[in-house]
Parts: sequence; structure tokens; C-alpha cells
Amino acid sequence: MAFISATVSVGAVTRQSDYQRVMDNTVFNKQQLAITNDLTSDNITHTLPAVTGLPQTESIYWTNGGTYKLTLAVSDSETVGGISAGTWLGEGEGHMVVESDGTNWQVREYKDYGNHATNGAWYKYISGEMKCYIDDISVTTDISAGSGVARATTGTLWTFPKTFVSTPVASGGTSSANSAEFVYTYNVGTVNVRVNIAQLGGSFITRTTCHISAIGRWRT
Repeated sequence: MAFISATVSVGAVTRQSDYQRVMDNTVFNKQQLAITNDLTSDNITHTLPAVTGLPQTESIYWTNGGTYKLTLAVSDSETVGGISAGTWLGEGEGHMVVESDGTNWQVREYKDYGNHATNGAWYKYISGEMKCYIDDISVTTDISAGSGVARATTGTLWTFPKTFVSTPVASGGTSSANSAEFVYTYNVGTVNVRVNIAQLGGSFITRTTCHISAIGRWRT
């Protein structure tokens, strides 16, 4: 049986559909919106409409975050992705797609990323995972290799560009070709971590290109 091709307009959304989908009334009734929020000069609260019996989808974009952020809110008592709407923040550049299920909002896509002026970059994902990176931590050793290892007394404190909700896993390395030199992290917390460098049998050194990452969660 041959299908009839047709174009169906739903608000601002145009779809190609075969005959069977044209006959499905949900194609005509589904509401879809796309909203872009510019965070250059102020915080923005984006309020989702009340969930109705009709399928609803919203694509929310944000840009130029850093100083200001996007906060999600709801019109009634709906949850978003099973948690409070205010948990979902847009703090850099990113987007999310939410879809109503007749009672609450479900999150289909979410990603937020940005680059702090001094503290490195962050990436937040729909799963709740967050990754933070920095490529130019500087560490100077001040303990000689008399004990066999040159190292710094306290290391350098790296404050994460975004706070984790639980202790992340932090690790690091250096671009040095010296196989006897290594970077390590310690005193890891949700806000910061200390970075140190050691050199076996070496003298005092300074490294300005220590590459450090921390992986954990931005939400529970």
C-alpha cells in the first residue's frame, strides 16, 4: 500500500508525515516551544507552563552565562525530571528539552558548560555528572630532594569552577617529559582540592602546566 506524503503545521513547527500520522490527532495537538535566554546582563527565571492533558515540549536554551544564571520554575507543583525545578540551572552555555507526561515534566536533554576566568571549565550532564578541568595550575617545589623527593610543602589550591554536591575524584598530570616527575592531588573536597608535584631525586622545580580534572556530581 502506498503512503501519502503531507506537511503538517503545528504552531511554529512543520513536520513531514505519511498518511497514517496525518490521521493521528496527537500530531495536531502537540505543543512545542523553543526559547532562548540571554544571560549577559541579568538572572532569568524560566517558568514552565502548567501541565495539561495535551503533550507539551519545551526546548530551552541559554547563552552568555557566568555572572548570571537561568533558574527553572514551574507554574504549579510539578517536578522536573523527578526533582525540584529549581535544581536545574543554566550557568554558562547550554540547553535542555523537557516534555510533559500529563502530570509532571520529564527531562529529555540537558547540558550546561562554561569556562571560569581563573578556575577552569565545567560540563554538567543530564545524569547529574559534572566534570571540571584546568590546564594551567602552577606548582613550585620548596622541599629539596634530600629525602629522595623534591616537592611542595602544601601544594597549590584549585577551587573548582562549580561546586560538587559530594566529593569528586580528582587527578592530574603534567606536560613534562621527565618520567620521574608526577602530579598528585590530596585533601579533595566539594569546593576545592590541593595539587602537588614531586620529582624523584630532583631539585627545586616550578611547573605552570599541571593539568587537573575532577569528576563527580552536580546534583543528587
